[in-house]
Amino acid sequence: MRTIIKREFLDNILSFKFIACVLVAIVLVVFSTFFLAGDYRNRLEDSHRGEANAQEYLRKIPVYSYLEVGIYKKPSPLSIFISGIERETGNSVTVTHREIPTELKGGLIKNEFSQIFSFFDLSSVIVIVFTVLAMLLSYNSISGEKEEGMLSLVLSNSVPRFKLLLAKYLGGLLSIVFPLTICFSIASLIVLFSKGVSLSKGFWPAVFLFYLLTVLYLSSVLLIGIFVSTRTKAAFNSLLILLAFYVITIFLLPVSIADFARKAELKKATNYENNAANLSREVQDKTAASVQKIPVKRDWASMERRGERFILKRMNPEATIEYYKQFHEIRERIMIDYARKAYDLKQKDFQIADRIYGIKNLLLMFLPSAGFEKASELAAGTGRKNASRFFEQVFTYWQQYVRYLEDKNAFSLRYFYPYSDSLSPAEKAFLNSLSAADAKERLSLLQSERKKFNQKEYDFLNLNDMPVLTYYEPHFGERIKGILPNVLVLFFYSLLFFLLAHFSFARYDPRMKF
Repeated sequence: MRTIIKREFLDNILSFKFIACVLVAIVLVVFSTFFLAGDYRNRLEDSHRGEANAQEYLRKIPVYSYLEVGIYKKPSPLSIFISGIERETGNSVTVTHREIPTELKGGLIKNEFSQIFSFFDLSSVIVIVFTVLAMLLSYNSISGEKEEGMLSLVLSNSVPRFKLLLAKYLGGLLSIVFPLTICFSIASLIVLFSKGVSLSKGFWPAVFLFYLLTVLYLSSVLLIGIFVSTRTKAAFNSLLILLAFYVITIFLLPVSIADFARKAELKKATNYENNAANLSREVQDKTAASVQKIPVKRDWASMERRGERFILKRMNPEATIEYYKQFHEIRERIMIDYARKAYDLKQKDFQIADRIYGIKNLLLMFLPSAGFEKASELAAGTGRKNASRFFEQVFTYWQQYVRYLEDKNAFSLRYFYPYSDSLSPAEKAFLNSLSAADAKERLSLLQSERKKFNQKEYDFLNLNDMPVLTYYEPHFGERIKGILPNVLVLFFYSLLFFLLAHFSFARYDPRMKF
């Protein structure tokens, strides 16, 4: 067996097809890793800038009606190897009591080279290039040697067919693992020496897990090629069958299944779309009915210039201020209820989408390449499941945020002007003169008071005790648990096709030409 393994390995690595595939793979890995590392660095810097701007914004909030919490999801360094959906989604959400975020915004790939090479990340190079290499090394492993007359010569010795088949498999696998290790090493070195790439504690264990997944996937492809080679009389026929298998399982079937799932999701996940308008009308009707029950009647409308974020609401008669105090208390609590109902509708759509997504993944799991890509995304944390995990934590944070506002009595007078609840004697005198003035004089008085108001320093809110979202990445055990079904399928394929190849080879007669 050692002799056969050595012969297989040397024959493979010295062949033109091997050298060509490996060179293509190395070039793609170098360029894609280099550009995606730069893209990761840009997205990380964008995330840091966003966090800094969000913190700066929170230090200058005069009233609770202006309060918005920007949350930024840092990109995963593993997205350099496995882009997943990170190249298609944003990196931030904005939390307010009026809306529960369900979609990431901003932070998309902007560099054209990154957009090109994001398609050729390390996982794609493995699926596209190394799959071809595994097929080229296995399609003539049995049928090719039969055509050359080598198989009859080998089987004339006392070498059991089982050992011969196992040695060919191990020799082919060793031939693939050798360049695969080189590609992983090159990609890891580029990441390691790239400036600005922040590696988490679980980065290298996840990379090693991805490497083992890759070996298992290529092992199953290699055994499929060996099995096909035992079932055909000519190496060319084996190659045609494997190329058809490559096109169907890597391109046609995954694209067709994904397209069908996307159309089914658009057709069935319509709870929010169908009920959003009714929910909005319900909020308006409920607000109007509740506002009519406010016992205090305003003297005149509150003054505000929203476009310039200029607050003059404090300069109103006490009756008007009391009216708006109750108005905002009612309206904002209705908006909290609206946010929950809208979120429930979206969750129903997400549940439908998740069921469709689960069926799609179940079908794709039985395609070796698609199952490998899904397992890689789960191991790297760059897939849809990780995004869902993030939004679950965002929803938990939203609940904490609403409780914080309620504890701070945020929907009181502090919701719409930045000073203490009580009016000063000078302000009361001004309001009395303002109320007694006619419309023309009132405008003149307001303009003069506005100049004084603009010179005053805002008493900004102290938000130091506001809850902060800390996103927790899945630990290594969770990653292993997530990829376990895909690993079992790939392992099953390896075992199944080795047994099929063995039984087929046991009945294979090398003396027959047809």
